[in-house]
Amino acid sequence: MDNIGNYLIALEQAKDAIESEIALLEDVELEQDSSFSPNDLIYLTCQHLLVVYDRLLQE
Repeated sequence: MDNIGNYLIALEQAKDAIESEIALLEDVELEQDSSFSPNDLIYLTCQHLLVVYDRLLQE
């Protein structure tokens, strides 16, 4: 049952990370000549999710 609990925690953390990044995407006004794009935020979210899952696998 501990593994299921860990998976649920990881999924909740992933959901929170995605929601945070979506909020940033909605709030950030990007200039046309900006080198920082919404795709960069999506990439960073994916990287965060990989860290969460890696931590889960290490337990």
